[in-house]
Amino acid sequence: MFHLYYKTAASKQISDVAKSFDFCEALDISKIDKVKYADVYLVEIQKIEKTLLLRIKKLLNNKKNSLIYFFIDESPNLALFQLAFILSVKNIFTPKSETSKVISEIKADIFLKKTTAQNEQREHTSVDFIKNRIYFIEVLKEKLLKKPLSTGTCSIITLNIENMSTLSKFWSEYEIEMAIGDLLLQIKLDIDERTLLAQYSDKFYIALFEGLDFEATKQKANAIQKHILAYTSKEKIKPIVSLHVFDVNDFELNDALKIISDIAKEKISSKDIETQKIHRVINLDSELDDEKVIDILLQTTFTNKTPIKLLNIYKGLCINNPSMIIKKTQEEIYVSFEQLQGTVMNFEKKTVIQSASFTKDIEADVKLIDLKKRVALLKNFRFVDGSAISRKNSRVTSSQRTPISVVNNKGSLSGEILDISMHSIAIKTRTSKQAQELNSTDVELKFTLPIRSSEDGYMKLKLDAKVILVKCSEKYCKLVVELKETQSHESILMEYVYDRQKEIISELKKQNIMRN
Repeated sequence: MFHLYYKTAASKQISDVAKSFDFCEALDISKIDKVKYADVYLVEIQKIEKTLLLRIKKLLNNKKNSLIYFFIDESPNLALFQLAFILSVKNIFTPKSETSKVISEIKADIFLKKTTAQNEQREHTSVDFIKNRIYFIEVLKEKLLKKPLSTGTCSIITLNIENMSTLSKFWSEYEIEMAIGDLLLQIKLDIDERTLLAQYSDKFYIALFEGLDFEATKQKANAIQKHILAYTSKEKIKPIVSLHVFDVNDFELNDALKIISDIAKEKISSKDIETQKIHRVINLDSELDDEKVIDILLQTTFTNKTPIKLLNIYKGLCINNPSMIIKKTQEEIYVSFEQLQGTVMNFEKKTVIQSASFTKDIEADVKLIDLKKRVALLKNFRFVDGSAISRKNSRVTSSQRTPISVVNNKGSLSGEILDISMHSIAIKTRTSKQAQELNSTDVELKFTLPIRSSEDGYMKLKLDAKVILVKCSEKYCKLVVELKETQSHESILMEYVYDRQKEIISELKKQNIMRN
């Protein structure tokens, strides 16, 4: 256990808490650049300042498996809550927090963490039959080298967990791992002892069969898919698995691995399936049209009282809060919402529904909304192509037009900022050959931001970045650039984003007051 403080350790509360444990080392974070791993970190924050929060973030960003607690002397603000979210802080204590209850809570968390780790270790022993990627490649190489001397056949079934990113929004890493482990145990029931089952990547598994031709392997894959659907329909956590069958007998090792990689990255097209010995197993749900699938998903979510989230993007700010389906009719649903969410939904007349059990997010129109009762009636449901929010960091639009220059070794172009976060910027510029060729290139950005803490009220920035998206229409191109991490801009952008978020939230609250 470590007690982290900045220059002066003045918290009697932490001192009293530390005495209840066998060992607690105090460290002045103004004098260190890194901190050793510990099960528990007690972080003393006497004054909430950007420089201190950034320092804490740097020291603890890779300690998310530890138990982290903040002890603060003043009222928390948005920047502190953002840092607490990033670091997965267990709790924030104030001087009003009763010391005995603080000690009890920390002890309970430590006990739960140890118990979970022990259970996880026990559970891992049940999936020891899962081999790793290197082992699989070595076995496949041996099989393909012996192929000219053998009349036997070998084939592959791949299993891709399609909704892994969605599951992670609603369940812990441990819960997901256990659910997938249980699912793999079910799949093992459909394969014999000679079949090799391996984890090829984080969400991608592969089974190597011997003695089955292409048609027999397709039948095996269909049986596995039916078993998966029957099993997951009864489970709380529902991994959605897509299966491909691949006849590797006529391929060299490198070619086979290339196709497997393409399947894992979901780069296999219908043309590939027609020309190669590849077969995608039809998920029974995919035989239904979108309208019917959405109706089944919403009905299941309502019946099981599964929590959902509503998502709206307002001036770049992500409003993403818990909700429940409280009533369902044949074509509509009633949902609960939180205050800010309702204000934005009333303004935009639409929202996006998210759930761990959905293959895709679902967009809906707002038919009626009651801001006092916090209930909305939604209709016209449709799947959202891709992720409804593809950039994961909090971002905001500018309060006024903000020009920006994008410079690389081929020249420069001018545009304006669409939205900005601490890690990325979206830019609008006129369509040109130069803009269309910028994807995946390094660029330099030059722009000016209003910064209240600076003497002049604004600050000129020159930042290095990489273009990660270029999307052009006839007249304009949208560029998304990812800022390089080794720069001193973070505190400036944190201040700007934080101030702009406050402005947007204040604007929403004013709209809500006016409507009430």
